[in-house]
Amino acid sequence: MLQLDKMEHPFAYTLEVLTDDGPKEQTVDLVETFNYLLGLDVHRLESWENEHDKPKGKPRRYRVVKGQDRSGRRYLVVWRDMTDLNPKAEREFLEARLKQEKEPFDQMFVNGDSATPGFESLDGLFKRLMTE
Repeated sequence: MLQLDKMEHPFAYTLEVLTDDGPKEQTVDLVETFNYLLGLDVHRLESWENEHDKPKGKPRRYRVVKGQDRSGRRYLVVWRDMTDLNPKAEREFLEARLKQEKEPFDQMFVNGDSATPGFESLDGLFKRLMTE
């Protein structure tokens, strides 16, 4: 089962799987799994860096998915590690990035919570899609 508390570190998410040799930790690509479960036709994958939010001295990295579903709804899905997240710096960063977009998105998701208006946490939806 998906453990929401581990989604704070989506790029290091692991599951214990049973193999012929016993249990083994295996890395799971949450970005691709969510895209698949949502039925997202991915148009573009991007990496963004926030120079104003530097946990451990390095800019915070974002993995960004732009796409649409079968009905034509446009999605923006943002993934980031949430360690020592600076909500104010993130809000300024994401709002500036959104202003650069040519067309608005019908739905915007982010892992965990965000202070940026218009973004919805994907965590609950992800868990629901996994169990359906």
